[in-house]
Amino acid sequence: MKFNKDGKVYVHKQDIMYLFDSGIPVPLCFASKMGMLTGIVCVDNSNRFELVGFDSEENIKTVNDCEALIDYDDIKHLSIDELKMNLAKRQKEINETKEMFFSLSNDTEKQIMGRRFDRLVIQALSLRDFLYYKSGVINMEIPEGIEIERTTPRKSKGAILDGLRKVLKKKNKKDNN
Repeated sequence: MKFNKDGKVYVHKQDIMYLFDSGIPVPLCFASKMGMLTGIVCVDNSNRFELVGFDSEENIKTVNDCEALIDYDDIKHLSIDELKMNLAKRQKEINETKEMFFSLSNDTEKQIMGRRFDRLVIQALSLRDFLYYKSGVINMEIPEGIEIERTTPRKSKGAILDGLRKVLKKKNKKDNN
C-alpha cells in the first residue's frame, strides 16, 4: 500500500518485496531505497511493515504510477465489511485471471495475464493486511499525521477469516443464482 503525505509517498517494505517476487517490472528506485544496490536486504516479520519514503518528484511519480500498490486514499473510508467485500472481489478476479491464463496459448498474452495476476495478488495481500490492521489484529507503521480508526477490538485472524469466508459464501451463492 502507498501513502501520500506531505509531499512524500511511503510504501511498506513488504509490498516492495512483493513487487520483486512478482513478474512485474520493478523500477530501480525501489531497489535503491531498499538498499539492494549495496547489499543483501532481509525483510521479515520484524520489519515488513516499516515504511520506505520516496521524496524526489520523479520517484513519487514512479511509485504513484505503480498499479500493484493500493493507494491508502482509495480505501481509507471503507468499513471492515466493505474491506472484506473488496477483498472477496479481488479474490474472484484472481481466480478468473488464473483461468484465463491457462486458456491462453500466446506467450505474450500469457505474460500480460501473468502480470495482471501478480498485480491482483499484491493488492489482495495489502487489502488483507489493512483489514487486519483496522481490526486490531496486527500493527503496522503508518506515516505520522495519518490517523486510522481501528473499528473493532483485537480479534484473532481466525475470526476475521471466518467472517471473510461467510462473505465469500454469500457472494458465491448470489453469483450462482
